[in-house]
Amino acid sequence: MPSQDKYLDGIRLVTRQQLPELTGIGYHTLKMMEYAGKSPPPVRFGRIVYYRLRDVEAWIESRTSGGEDA
Repeated sequence: MPSQDKYLDGIRLVTRQQLPELTGIGYHTLKMMEYAGKSPPPVRFGRIVYYRLRDVEAWIESRTSGGEDA
């Protein structure tokens, strides 16, 4: 499978479609969490939505170490 990794000035970005693969949370659930302000902060380029991998990792860590309810 070809790599779909995206980088911006050395920052790894993941797409909205890749986020469910990383988190195990469904696409539509993640989208609703984004609208509610409960997802990693999105980075938008026009209609394309990305997330900084470091933000995703920090968000996962905050949810697994007693931060927010899962």
